[in-house]
Amino acid sequence: MSDKLKELLSHCAAGCYININAHKDIYQTTADALADIEKEQDIKLPPEDKQKMIETDTIIEIIYYPRTPIVRHQVLHWDIDQALDEAIAMLD
Repeated sequence: MSDKLKELLSHCAAGCYININAHKDIYQTTADALADIEKEQDIKLPPEDKQKMIETDTIIEIIYYPRTPIVRHQVLHWDIDQALDEAIAMLD
């Protein structure tokens, strides 16, 4: 297990979930999956991040609960190392 993942897990009060390319399980395009995420979760992804995920055909989603089993944090990215870095940075 990577040191970054160990660090993230050590701060979780509840679950930590990492989904990589879950959209491919249902033959969904990256663009369609991102549109669904934005609509369902009422979020707006930065256009440059969204474009990079589409170009690489990769959606990495990290959902974790650092303080309580109720308050969750979410990171969406195209690179697992950078996603973990962002998740850890959100702990501060």
